Amino acid sequence: MDLSLVYPLLRDVVRVSDSSIKEVMDEYVKSVILFFSDNIVVIPRQSINASPSMVSSYDFCPYKAWIEHRYGIMITRLDWIRRIAFGEIAHKQYQDYLKSTLGKTVISEMKIEDDDVVGKPDIVVYNDDDTIDILELKTGKPHSAHEIQVLTYVGLLDERVNDAEIIYMNSRTQVNASPERISNAIKQVKQVKNMLSSATPPQKDCGNCPLKGICKIIYESPIIRGMLPR
Repeated sequence: MDLSLVYPLLRDVVRVSDSSIKEVMDEYVKSVILFFSDNIVVIPRQSINASPSMVSSYDFCPYKAWIEHRYGIMITRLDWIRRIAFGEIAHKQYQDYLKSTLGKTVISEMKIEDDDVVGKPDIVVYNDDDTIDILELKTGKPHSAHEIQVLTYVGLLDERVNDAEIIYMNSRTQVNASPERISNAIKQVKQVKNMLSSATPPQKDCGNCPLKGICKIIYESPIIRGMLPR
């Protein structure tokens, strides 16, 4: 079967209006607990569990990822929240599309876990032959950490996987979920989890980071830390 006929690209399904983006953005802005100059904000995170998505955060900046994991927050910019809102709406539209068109059991954000890692694949589709398809939706650019996410979900679900894909706006990646690649991905996720759970932060290299050293300010200020969720 041509899987592209079953699972379209995000661009073929998603229709996001400015008003819907503004509505989601407003909810994020309402939850801001700290506001710094240059429109940098701190928002409580809904989940602080060790998850495969931590690999992307760690790749962006280990120091920022450690601060966010330790204090249960997300450090971002107001102009970045628009992208977050777009992704959130796009995910829901695509999930709703599959649920209404496939005629199969489609589960969104299924929580799966073992002793060390908790994951929530965007979409799990149950096929008639007792296999499953795992889909991860990404509105940004392709990144190697995306495959690590999907491979980890395949390993955690421990079911017969027919297809494992990353669906982007304009392209798709079919993930080669070999036992060796699954094992290596889970090891990487656990390594990142251990580093983020360390009592001391990793080395920082802020360079030209657009967050302008806010992570360092948070870590070194007891008053600011006292305002955080944990």
